[in-house]
Amino acid sequence: MLLDARRRVLALLSALLALGGCTAAIGGTATPAVNLPPLVPLRIGTQPAWGSDTVAVPGLESVQFGTDTAIVLGSATWPAADAAIAGVDLATGAVRWSYPDFGELAGGDGATYDAGSVARGDLARIVSVAGDPADQIVVASYLATACTDDTGLCPPSSQGVTDEQGIVALNLADGSVRWKTPLIPAVPSGSAEADTYRGREQLLIDAGADGIVVVVGDGTELLAIDASAADIIGTALLDPSTGTVRWEVPGTRGLRLAAGTVLAAVANGGPTIKNLGGLDVETGEQRWAFEASFPAETVWGVAGETALLLLQREQGPVVQELNTADGSPVGEATTTTATSCLDDRTSMIVCGPSVGDRTVQVWTAEPQPPATSAFGLPATAVLLQLVAEGTVFAGSGSATQAFDVHGRAVSDVLPATAVSMDDRYLALETTDGSGWAVYPFR
Repeated sequence: MLLDARRRVLALLSALLALGGCTAAIGGTATPAVNLPPLVPLRIGTQPAWGSDTVAVPGLESVQFGTDTAIVLGSATWPAADAAIAGVDLATGAVRWSYPDFGELAGGDGATYDAGSVARGDLARIVSVAGDPADQIVVASYLATACTDDTGLCPPSSQGVTDEQGIVALNLADGSVRWKTPLIPAVPSGSAEADTYRGREQLLIDAGADGIVVVVGDGTELLAIDASAADIIGTALLDPSTGTVRWEVPGTRGLRLAAGTVLAAVANGGPTIKNLGGLDVETGEQRWAFEASFPAETVWGVAGETALLLLQREQGPVVQELNTADGSPVGEATTTTATSCLDDRTSMIVCGPSVGDRTVQVWTAEPQPPATSAFGLPATAVLLQLVAEGTVFAGSGSATQAFDVHGRAVSDVLPATAVSMDDRYLALETTDGSGWAVYPFR
């Protein structure tokens, strides 16, 4: 019955795509501009290539598109019966490999896939090794436990040994382990090191061709905005090719990768980590510091060498553009009423809308200095859902619509939410939670 319901909802979505053709529709109000480029509607295929009918993951978290394989991430479940991560053939939708939470990884010498921290933003990521799209890996967290119960129901550290935690690289094509790097070792509970490692956890922060950013710290304080340098053990950067730890910087908390720089919370001379700093991806050297309170909430978006910061000032919240290469401000800080921002990592940051204000602001990384623009959203678009490929998806909890950077609608209103997109595919999730599907572009 559930499968039939999913098919009915996805069929309705396909019918709407067929009727509308996903050409331009009445939508946002663009800021007046001169010599706008021609409007290019999204031409979404009328039938899904594949989706939840064939790829079963509990609680869809993410769909990421590789060169010829996608990964689908779901929420952690307990007992771990369903796939929490699956590698899917992009063309056919066939599942090439999958693992449940705590599922033993092929070639991992007992290491298991750890999806338990997905709720904290610790998502597996596709990375092109050395920037080569023909050589792609999936970077994820792993756990190697001393539990010997066949059901896998042992409580953490119940065997008198702390659990080994680290980062693993899976070959995208078949899910086998290419390398794994332990960051928190397993030690006997009665050993001299037990107190050091007990309660310590890791968080996979970001990953790209430049490196893999991981923060290690006290489990209860790892995400705290006002964490102290003692609670945050430090930031480590791993080489995507080999898994080698390139550097570790104690007393810092990595936040984002930004074109050769790791944006991180760094100590400001006191016990609390507050300043924002730029760490060199090759050496870990701190190249600059920018005075700002609560840096874990400061970095709202990254596009190329541009970061957008949210700062608290006497006049209220302001946004400030920052050159991530040297930490220098770009232009003046401007007041904002936006409550959130999204970015595509390379070219565009979009902020807004706020309560009572349908305006969104757009920062594009090229040319330098970053160009800015703004446009108004229709009253039905209350949330930003996705920014990708020069396109902004906004809507409510029950619909989505796509706009270009000038605020012109490039799709009809669809009864779905946008999950992910590249230049070949768009993943949409039905708003009643009954299913999701990946649509090709025509």
